[in-house]
Amino acid sequence: MAERNATSSRRLSLLYLVALLVALLNISGDSIFANASASGNDVRALLDVREAIKEANPSALESWSEFTDPCGGGWEGKFLCDNDGHVTFMSLLQLNLQGPIPGVQLATLTSLNHIDLGSNSFTGTIPEQLLRLTSLLHLSLSYNKLSGSLPGGLSQLKGLQQLRLEGNQLSGTLPASLSSLSNLTLLNLCTNQITGPIPSNWSGMTQMVNLRLSSNQLSGDVPSWLGSWRSLVVLGLYSNKLSGSIPQDLAQATTLVSLALDVNELHGSLPDAFSRLTNLKEFLKEMYMAGNKLEGSIPASYSALTQLRFIDVSYNARLGGTIPAFLGDFEKLQSIAMQFCSFTGPLPPALSNLAHLQELLLDNNALQGAIPDSWGTGLERVAVLHLNDNRLSGAILGTFCHLGYAKDVNLALNMLSGPIPICLTSLRRISSLVLSFNRLTGPVPPVPAGVKLLFNVTGNCLDDVEGQPSPCPTPVDTSPADAATSTSKQQQQQQQQQQQQQQEQQQEQQRWQAQGSSSSGLWMRGFRAALLSTTFVLLVLGC
Repeated sequence: MAERNATSSRRLSLLYLVALLVALLNISGDSIFANASASGNDVRALLDVREAIKEANPSALESWSEFTDPCGGGWEGKFLCDNDGHVTFMSLLQLNLQGPIPGVQLATLTSLNHIDLGSNSFTGTIPEQLLRLTSLLHLSLSYNKLSGSLPGGLSQLKGLQQLRLEGNQLSGTLPASLSSLSNLTLLNLCTNQITGPIPSNWSGMTQMVNLRLSSNQLSGDVPSWLGSWRSLVVLGLYSNKLSGSIPQDLAQATTLVSLALDVNELHGSLPDAFSRLTNLKEFLKEMYMAGNKLEGSIPASYSALTQLRFIDVSYNARLGGTIPAFLGDFEKLQSIAMQFCSFTGPLPPALSNLAHLQELLLDNNALQGAIPDSWGTGLERVAVLHLNDNRLSGAILGTFCHLGYAKDVNLALNMLSGPIPICLTSLRRISSLVLSFNRLTGPVPPVPAGVKLLFNVTGNCLDDVEGQPSPCPTPVDTSPADAATSTSKQQQQQQQQQQQQQQEQQQEQQRWQAQGSSSSGLWMRGFRAALLSTTFVLLVLGC
């Protein structure tokens, strides 16, 4: 049994590495295959393609000439030929081309198995003539300005393995006929305007490794049969209008590495089944559930998902309970996003074990108690720390001086007291430090000369600062009656603050969901990826 499990683990690891290698090759455009010279017929066909493109781009593709060999590297773009001189690979990536795609001319290159016209400004619809190229294995028309619906005739490309149409203006519904593409391993349609449900007959596309349908207007349920795709590595459905609950059967996709369901209209609780499958526990590294209507708490059984690097359940106003201490056992965690929820209780000291954590977003909850002393020394690599809009109390400890990677620290709108550690304004990478509306006292630390720092301390009781409360509270001896009155007033203020906070949470969640259904959601992800400086997030970002 142990040998069988080891074999299975090696197989899944190899599958993941192959998927990642394919993605990297797509990005770089490099090839490891040998190349031959193009035949005269294919050169003439390519020159016809050039003439069609030049109608909208008079100065384009000037290097294309009948006297040079496209497969020899002398032409703009990239071409590969087989031993018979037939062009099999064609990439015109990022050549600033516009106008319609010359489908009639491309259709004469019948040996093409790879076409990449991505990152240009092609307009119009997807040419039906391309569907005659039945040898195609890879078709990428991504990041153009194509419109119209997805051609049902795509199903004619029986050997197609990768279809990339992301970043266009395509509309209509998902064609049920795509289910006949039984060899498809990558389908990327994100950032378009596609509507309707995910067709039920797609359940037979079991070779799928990478499915990305994010940033559209898809509706209906998340299909439970996605769990039967035993090769699935990346599932991106974020920024749609999907509803219903998250299906328990999704946990059967045991090779899943990245799961993105954020910014939809999903409700119910987080699926407990995710933690019960050994393979999923080993491979699931990204879980994005933000911006839905999830409720309940984070299941204790999620303590088994120790390989997680990114967890985002933010903007779920009914999701609460305490912040799980077991997150401190997830040694590879790089980002925790749980803002705008209803989490209560103290901050877990165990999070100080997360030596690789770069982003911790716990703002706009109802967290209480002091900031753990161990966080300052344990979270040395944190770049973004947001604890604002909670009920935290106690002092800002000197251990925060160890946050050498901190860029953005926000502790505003709590009940923190005591002096501001002088070191905070001198952290070597700090660019934003917001401590406003607490109960801080004493002098304001100077900002070193030459440092560009957004530094906000208004609404405290600091020395020589305008805009402080008047009068500032001072510690005095009080009678029991006075103390009871003071406590009652504080409770009333806290209740009012809580009601206001809940209203702000609902408004912010509605605003964030509205942004997420457009390109703003994608921008937010890209910004966070850049801030964290991580490459692993490329699995799910950028479509």
